[in-house]
Amino acid sequence: GPPLKFWQALNSKIGLNYDFYDGFIVVGNPNRLIYDAVAVRTAFFILGKPVVFTAAPFAETSWDLKRTEVENLALRTNLINSLYMVERNIPEVMIVFGQRVMAAENASKVNLSELDAFVARDNTYLAEFNVGFSTTAKQRNDEGYQCSNEYSDRLAVIYYHPALRWESYKNLLETSQALLIKTHLREGVDEPARNFLAQNFSSKPILIYNKLSGETSRSWSAEYGYVGDKSWERAVIRSMWCLAQTNDTKQFWKIYHQKI
Repeated sequence: GPPLKFWQALNSKIGLNYDFYDGFIVVGNPNRLIYDAVAVRTAFFILGKPVVFTAAPFAETSWDLKRTEVENLALRTNLINSLYMVERNIPEVMIVFGQRVMAAENASKVNLSELDAFVARDNTYLAEFNVGFSTTAKQRNDEGYQCSNEYSDRLAVIYYHPALRWESYKNLLETSQALLIKTHLREGVDEPARNFLAQNFSSKPILIYNKLSGETSRSWSAEYGYVGDKSWERAVIRSMWCLAQTNDTKQFWKIYHQKI
C-alpha cells in the first residue's frame, strides 16, 4: 500500500525543523520520488521555503551501496544542485535531477537508466544547469507554512480496459470512499461500466484520468470528474489527501480543484 506513515513522518520533520533551516533536501527512492514529493507539496498547502527531492541516477534506491563511481558522481552533482536551489530561496517543492529542476506536480518519470530520468510534463522547468544557470522561478518572502498532514487509503484505483470484469471489484468498491480510474477511452468508461458504478458506487467521487480528459462532449453526474490535465501521481496523492479532509462528495471536488 501507499507509504502514508512515511509521508506523515516526513511532513512532521519538516514542520518541526521549519524555523531552523533555510530549506530541506530529501534524498529518496527514485522509483517513488514523484509520489513522495507530491505528497509533501499537497500537505503543505502554504510553504515559504524550498523542499528539494533528489536521488541517485541508475539505482533502484538512493542507498544502494554498490553504486559505481559514475553513479556516485551523478548523485554528488544532484546534491550540489539541490543545495544551490535551497540557496536561491525558491519556496517550492521541487525535483532536482541531472541538469534540470522541476516542480513536483509537473514532474514525469521517463527512464531511470538515463541521467535525465525526470522531465517536466509541459517542458517548463524551474531552473536548468547548463553552461550557466537559468531560472524562471521567483524568490518570495517566507510566509511560514500551513500543513494538513492526513491522507486516506480508502481510494480504489482501477486500470480500465473494455474486458474488465467489474463484479470482481465489488468488494473493493464497498470499502472505498473514492474511485480513480485510469483509462484511454475519450469518455472515461463505457455505458455498462457507468451503469454498474451507478448501482454500486453512487454519490461517491469518481475520478477519470486520461490524456483526453475534458474533451468529451457528454456530461455525467456530479460525482464524476476528469483529472488528466495533471500528473498521475498528483491525481493519486491529491485524492487521498482530499478524502482525509472530507466525506462529502461536493466538498471533495471543491478541495480537489482548489489552487494551492
